[in-house]
Amino acid sequence: MLKEKRERIRVAEAKQKTRLWNWDEEWTEQRENTKELEDEEVEKEMQERMRRAALRPIEVHPDRWQDRSHHTYQSNLEQAGYQTTVVQLEKEKKEKVRDLLLTQPIAGELYIGGNREDWRKVVLKWVKDHQSGNTIVVSMQNLIAYMKSFGVTFHQNDQLVEYPIKNFLIYYEKTLKAELKKKIVVEFE
Repeated sequence: MLKEKRERIRVAEAKQKTRLWNWDEEWTEQRENTKELEDEEVEKEMQERMRRAALRPIEVHPDRWQDRSHHTYQSNLEQAGYQTTVVQLEKEKKEKVRDLLLTQPIAGELYIGGNREDWRKVVLKWVKDHQSGNTIVVSMQNLIAYMKSFGVTFHQNDQLVEYPIKNFLIYYEKTLKAELKKKIVVEFE
C-alpha cells in the first residue's frame, strides 16, 4: 500500500512537471509572438514618422510646423542632388565606354603581343595626346613607333599590325558616337 501511494505521488509529480513544462513552452511562444507583433508595430510607426518628417519644413522650429507658408521643404532639395547625379551618371557612362574599348574583341589583335588592355591603353593615350578638336589624324608609323616605345611587341611585321590598330580606332570612333554622342573623326595618313 505504501508502494502504491508512493507510485501515485511519483506519477502525480511527473504529470505536474509535464504540465509546467508545457505551460512554460506555451508562455515562451506567446512572448515571442507578442514581441514579433510589437516589432512590426514599431517598424510601421517608424516608417510613418519618416514619411511625415519628409514633408515637414526644414528651416522652422517644430512648434511652427503647422504654418507651412514661406518655408523651404525637403522635397525642394532634390534639385541640388540632381546635378551631382548627372555628373555621376556621366562618369559611369564614360567608365562603361572605357571598359567597352578595352574589352571588345578586334579582328587581327593576335598580331599584337601582350595583354589586350595594355596595348589599347597605349593607343588611347596616344589618341588623347594627338587629338585636336574633334579630329584625330593618325600616322600609323608614328603610332606603331609610339607603341613600341611603351614596350608593346608585335608577332607580325608592321604592315600587318596596322589592320587591328585601324579597326580599333574605327571602333573607338563608332563607340564614342553611339555611347557618348561625341562626333570624332579619325583620319589615316
